[in-house]
This record gives sequence, C-alpha cells and structure tokens, in this order.
Amino acid sequence: MELTVAQTGELKELHRRTRERRMADRIKAVLLLAKGFSCAEVGEMLLMDDDTVRGHRERYLHGRPGSLLADAREGGDPLLSPGQLAELEAHLMEKVYPGTAGIVDWVRSRFSVGYSRSGMTALPRRMGFVYKRPKMVPSKADADAQKKFVEEYRELADGLGEDDHIHFMDGVHPRHSSVAAHGWFKKGGRAQLPSNTGRERINLNGAIDLAAGKVSVIEADSINAQTVIARLERMLREQEKGKMYVITDNARYYRSKVVRAFLEENPRVEFRFLPPYSPNLNIIERLWPIMKKEVVFNRYYERFDAFRESVLNFFSEEKWKRPCHAKLLTDNFHIVEPCFSGFDLA
Repeated sequence: MELTVAQTGELKELHRRTRERRMADRIKAVLLLAKGFSCAEVGEMLLMDDDTVRGHRERYLHGRPGSLLADAREGGDPLLSPGQLAELEAHLMEKVYPGTAGIVDWVRSRFSVGYSRSGMTALPRRMGFVYKRPKMVPSKADADAQKKFVEEYRELADGLGEDDHIHFMDGVHPRHSSVAAHGWFKKGGRAQLPSNTGRERINLNGAIDLAAGKVSVIEADSINAQTVIARLERMLREQEKGKMYVITDNARYYRSKVVRAFLEENPRVEFRFLPPYSPNLNIIERLWPIMKKEVVFNRYYERFDAFRESVLNFFSEEKWKRPCHAKLLTDNFHIVEPCFSGFDLA
C-alpha cells in the first residue's frame, strides 16, 4: 500500500497523541506496510499475527485514520455497511462455520473488506450470534408424539398407587478408552492424557426410580432378552409390592417373545414404550453422561479391571447423587423438534 506525504504526517501525528500501546501498534503497522514491508514481516516486528496486520490495513483503507483507534470490544464502528451486515447475517443463518477463518475469507471475497480473526470474533457476537457446539438430536424425532407421551406420563405419575413406582430403563456400554474433555489445567503446563486401545467394554442394563431415589444396574456379557428378564426379576425383588411401570425405548429385545411371556406371567410389571427417536424422554439417558464425566473423561486406566471397578463403584457408591447433578435427574422433559436451519443438507 502507498501513502501520501499528508497521510503519513496525519498518521504520525495520531501516533504521537496516542497513549495506549496497542492502538499505537496499529498505526505503526500501517506505516510499516506503506514502507513496503509484508504483513508477515510487520507482524513479526510488532508481535502480531499477519491476519491481524491485514485487518488493520483494511480498517485504515475503508475508514478514516481514527478508525484504527476503534476498539471492537467497546462496540467500535463495523467495517461493513448496514446492507452488508444484513447480507452477512443471512449467510450465517444458512451456513455454520467451525471458526472465524472461513467467515473472514467469505467477507473478503464478497465485499473486499478484510477483518482480522479477532475482529471477526467480535463482529458476530455484536450481531447476536454465539459460538457454541450444537446438540445432537435425532433427525426423525416427532415433537407431537413426544408431547403426547409426556401428557400420558403425567397422568400415570399423578395416578400412582401408594406402592406403585415408575422406572426408566436402558442399556449402556462404557468402553475402556481414554476420553479427552475440557477441564482446568495449570496455565503453561502440558495437558496430556495417555490413550489405550479401548477394545474392551462393560455391558450394563440399568433402571432409575426417581421417586425412590434409586438406581440399579446389572452387568452381563451382552444386553439381550435374557438380560432384560434378569433385570426385571431383580427389580421385582427390590419392589416387593405394587405396580411397576417400566419406561423404555423400542429396542428389539424389549419386544421379544421371551420378554412378552415374562410380562404375562408377572402382571405387576407393565412396559410403557417411548416414541421412536426420543432418547430425550428417557431419564436414565441423562445418567450415562454423568457417569462418563465422573469416571471416564480425562481419566486413564491402565487395566480394564480398574476401569470396570470404577464404573461399578459409581453406581454402588451413589456418586450420581452429588448435588451438582440434581437438576439434571428430574422428570422435566425437553421436547426435541429438529431444526435444519444453518446446516448444509445432502
């Protein structure tokens, strides 16, 4: 880029009056670029990344010298016009970017306006966007069917007899494998987690009774009809009288002939099936992530036996009853209604 003598003098005067170092560095970046240095060279001199240097250059070229002193964190004037901002907003509603680099490239190619990555981090926030990870939900979830189930569940819960209980049942298969997750680590230190093969896993079938505050699990070589029956027999022994309503998903073994025959022989047990693609309505599904956070995330187990013991202790020692998990293990249901806005569909 080239500057006239007047422009150079104006920038030098602005630099002389500037007391904040980072603002002064922006002005120096523009002056160095005008002397023929590249963005990478200027960045090395001023301890900036070259993308930030490009952003300072574009801010100066598309604004006035004082625009270099605008602080994005304080809501400085954007480089885009209101019409361009509206077009950018519409684009971000249709396409999800994993970071700011792609947005910077799109804005540059579309409007010939350069933003640094830090500047582009601030701009979407001012436009009402947040950077977060979407929650995975079944694409075939039926909101109406979920609402109907919740209504029926409320009627069932309100009409329970004194000795009746509702149990939410499901299977889980924790794998002996290290899982890296967010955590608090000392700044400057290395956050490293040893890994292992993860070829072995534990097969558990569990049930949770919210009213009684009880969780029970049974371990098996695999989860099948026989495992389900063993699970139900144990629950019948634990609940000596009253009706036992079991809410579960539509796995094939729950509907097998063997299980149906068991239910006919044990009228105290009644299955209530969830709508298809509705794990959000099975309360025990909320227990499994708690178990993984407590036992699996950022933990390394050299031996499978140690891993298995830790998983089973989570249930036997009732670690899931910690106060920090209380708000999650309730019968407050969230209805899932898939929204495909912002996702490229194949």
